Amino acid sequence: MNKTININLAGIIFYVDEDAYQHFNDYLSAVRKQFSNAEERAEIIADIEARIAELLQQKLTSGKQVINRADIDEVISIMGSPEDYAVDEDEEKTAGTSTNSASAKTNATYAGPKRLFRNPDDKILGGVSGGLAAYFGIDAIWIRLVWVALFFGLGTGFLFYIILWIVMPEAKTTAQKLQMRGEPINIGNIERTVKEEMRDVKERFENYRKDGKFKNTGSSIRNTLEEIVTAVLSVARYALLFALKFIGGILMVAGVIVLIVLFSLFLGNNFHIQGALVDWGIISDYLNALMPSSGFTFLLVVGGILLALAPIIGLILLGMRILFNYRPQFTYVSASLAIVSIVGVIFIVISGISLGREFSREAAYNEVIELGSAHKSYALRVAEYLDDERPIDLDWTITEKAQLLGFVTVDIRKTDQADPYMEIICESHGLTRLDARKRAKRFTFFNELQDSIISVGDYFTIPFDEKFRGQNLEVALYLPVGHSVYLDESTIDLLHDIENVTNTWEGNMVAHTWVMTQNGLACMDCTGDEDTEWRDAEEWNDFESEFETEAKAFEKEALRAAEDEIENLKKEIEQLKKKKK
Repeated sequence: MNKTININLAGIIFYVDEDAYQHFNDYLSAVRKQFSNAEERAEIIADIEARIAELLQQKLTSGKQVINRADIDEVISIMGSPEDYAVDEDEEKTAGTSTNSASAKTNATYAGPKRLFRNPDDKILGGVSGGLAAYFGIDAIWIRLVWVALFFGLGTGFLFYIILWIVMPEAKTTAQKLQMRGEPINIGNIERTVKEEMRDVKERFENYRKDGKFKNTGSSIRNTLEEIVTAVLSVARYALLFALKFIGGILMVAGVIVLIVLFSLFLGNNFHIQGALVDWGIISDYLNALMPSSGFTFLLVVGGILLALAPIIGLILLGMRILFNYRPQFTYVSASLAIVSIVGVIFIVISGISLGREFSREAAYNEVIELGSAHKSYALRVAEYLDDERPIDLDWTITEKAQLLGFVTVDIRKTDQADPYMEIICESHGLTRLDARKRAKRFTFFNELQDSIISVGDYFTIPFDEKFRGQNLEVALYLPVGHSVYLDESTIDLLHDIENVTNTWEGNMVAHTWVMTQNGLACMDCTGDEDTEWRDAEEWNDFESEFETEAKAFEKEALRAAEDEIENLKKEIEQLKKKKK
């Protein structure tokens, strides 16, 4: 096992194995020797070391902690050997500021992608135009003409310029300036760029010394304006940075809270969500009632946990990255989370397929309740006192004794029988039709007839140990022609797709009395303000004549009954008179 040595390069600590360190040390010594006589020696060496540190950091993103010989060799191949850039002073003077031929020849393939930077060496205000010109490889004058056109033409040039000034970083280092122009970041180009900058500084100093400071009034005004704008933008940047840090803190705290909640649930703790008690016992009751067996319940729970870990941990890491600029270098964490998520998806798919098979068949079971011939008018309502048994207002509620299902609908249909009756139909799914029918039988539903008032529940129950397979219950009230029903307002949530001659919406059918005709239900006390619509004039005429005929029949029957009653009373009076005599 090789010994590791820690080195400080451009302010960054790296761990390098012994063989790689010796090779790297020889390389740096050769670089320093190459520029030992250069006037810009310190600046060139600093920029070269900064670029090497940047390349070495990229080698540590694959999960490694120690730099090896292969990493050093790759960095050297990108930066180039010092002897590749050894140029005779006479050749350098002849070449002027042109790019070294060896640099262009041996390292052009290592040019990375261009990046947008503000160019501090070609600026009037913030260097935005100079940076864009360097990125697109054109003269900065054309970019500035575009800004002028946008400013005076559309009036948006200043706003766009300020936005770019905020989002574009300034090219401060030599490597950033080379990246801005899309040039290879190697020893030769770093040397050339540093020398050009130093030469420009000397020229500006000489011009200043010759011309005098009073001839630079325009430059002073420009610099003052730049300082003002820079100060304003700095405040904007700090405000934006604070907002991002705040968001990062929220993300990290949210992820930690979710993890704590999950672990607390498994440890038996409970939480109140919108007034409802939620704990692992309640969740397990629902899962056990839904899944085919405890084994598939375990698969679903484990799969859900594994699938949730990746986004939760990712949320925490994202918050840490925004808040603390923390960037984990171990990619095996990401790989592990990806594997865990895939396993979680597999578990969920397996349990989901098994659950889907339990819903593959459907069957129904019905019960008929005779209402008798005592009444021709009924009132239908929901038994309100039953609601006390529902601790949570949900369509599927599990209590200690039973499961409460709110999937109840009410329909009113015509029958050719002489007497009305009520049919209760329960439907269920199952692995087979026989299994579905057996489950459909196991229900309890409240219904009660008192005089002419029909009371029904707005939910039904199945045993606690029964599996939930989409059970639903329909109450069908069958009325002969001439019978009527008053729909109490409490039934508004139960009425479903009730056919009537006026196509009245179920919500508008409540609080009215409906009589069964040959063509269907018709409203007896609607004022016309309800949402009703007759199909056509002919149907209205048919209904009107039919209702008139039925009304006359009712009237004749009532008169006949009254006459019979009068005759009976007369006979009883005659009998009483005879007894008194």
